[in-house]
Amino acid sequence: MEKRNNNISLKIITIVVAVLLWSYVMSEVNPVIKKEFRNITVNYLNVQSLERQGIVIMSPESAKVNVEITGKKKEVDKVLAQNIYAEVDLTGYSEGQVRVPITVKLLNSTADVTVSKITPQEVLFTLEKTISKQITVSPEIIGELPEKYVLGDVFTEPETIIIRGPRSWVNEVDKAIATVDVTNKTKDFIETVPIKLINNEGEEVLGVEKEPSFVRVNVPILQTKELPIELVISGDAPENISITNILINPSTVIVKGYDELKDLTKIETKPVDIDKLLENNSIEVELDLPDGVELLDPTIKVIVSYTLEETIEKSFEYRVSEMEIINAPLGLKIDNESLNDTVRITIRGLDQYIANVTKEDLTPTINLIDLDEGIHQVRPIWPTIENITISKVEPETLSINLIQN
Repeated sequence: MEKRNNNISLKIITIVVAVLLWSYVMSEVNPVIKKEFRNITVNYLNVQSLERQGIVIMSPESAKVNVEITGKKKEVDKVLAQNIYAEVDLTGYSEGQVRVPITVKLLNSTADVTVSKITPQEVLFTLEKTISKQITVSPEIIGELPEKYVLGDVFTEPETIIIRGPRSWVNEVDKAIATVDVTNKTKDFIETVPIKLINNEGEEVLGVEKEPSFVRVNVPILQTKELPIELVISGDAPENISITNILINPSTVIVKGYDELKDLTKIETKPVDIDKLLENNSIEVELDLPDGVELLDPTIKVIVSYTLEETIEKSFEYRVSEMEIINAPLGLKIDNESLNDTVRITIRGLDQYIANVTKEDLTPTINLIDLDEGIHQVRPIWPTIENITISKVEPETLSINLIQN
């Protein structure tokens, strides 16, 4: 039992001696130790030299480094994070991806403390040249116009701008747009709006300078009107030819304009030569639009189709006795010689109409109203038949002798 107690006492004495020896070494000998500082900010030097070359830093925006120092314990313990200065010198670098070594300095520290390790040892930079590019501004219209109003040719002032920035950002720009709202607008207007840069996916491109950054958007607001089309023919068709069943497709067009539309009731075609019509059964025609008037759909084609038909003539002869006498004066009559006088009428029209006309259909009338005894020149009155014209009457007047009954 006594021997066991002696062993415990010996162990305690050994530990005490070891602690005393360690304390002595730490306080008197001052051993060399290592210490690590993490996430020290790396300073970028001579960024201005890049800017003078028109080069910008794309990445990284900032860099961090871990620094290990070595030295006497007493000196190492005095070093704080703010005593560690890390930097990269960007002098002389050009566009592209470049690796720049990190330099670390110890501020307010003795020579007994040194930098033993830097992690990482360099920064990978992406540097790009600043470029400029001219781009056309596209007006973007939002909102709805009232019924019977349409947009004219919208344009911007200026029509182009200069964009400037890192090469990749500038090349990403697909278009520049200036947005205006036309909701319930009925008159021309001008609006100054900011420009937005858009990539080919419809996303806004930021970080690119615009010169200018605002443009004036000129927005003409036009009225519309639907009008019938009227065919205009120059020249005369041969006597025996008629143009029938004329069909204009489309028969109406929608035009746009300002006050010019107010008094318009139709849109005429440009004159079509009759000879050209005689060569075909259909023809494309141009519209003769008044000044200041445009088609709502400028791509529309107007086609005129028709039938060419031959016209014929037909003649009938009538004696006065076959005519209808009206308003004969009381106590008077036409003498027999006059009753035997004849008149010949020639009518003209398409065969389909002429073929059905009979002599009875054209029986003329002689009006004797207010005539007294004696010889009078009387013009027969001919009935009107649709689609038929009278081309000749011989003679045009008759000598009628009125005598006592």
